[in-house]
Amino acid sequence: MEPDSIASTAPAESPEYPFQSVRMNKFVVLNVLTFGLYSIVWFFRMWKRVKRSEDGTLWPWARAVFGGVFYYSLLQRL
Repeated sequence: MEPDSIASTAPAESPEYPFQSVRMNKFVVLNVLTFGLYSIVWFFRMWKRVKRSEDGTLWPWARAVFGGVFYYSLLQRL
């Protein structure tokens, strides 16, 4: 198998599902190494993708900083 064909089998970001999945192990390790700052970055990325896919007027940075408040609404969109 050629290396290019392996890379092409990875799921591409589609308009129907604009979110990026992160393995739980990676998420936990990055949170521990950055003392919890990675979760804010993750929330920001997800809300930015929600804004782009829904053409909304929400503020991704505010929803990332107050991630605990908006966590449930993000899970509903996932």
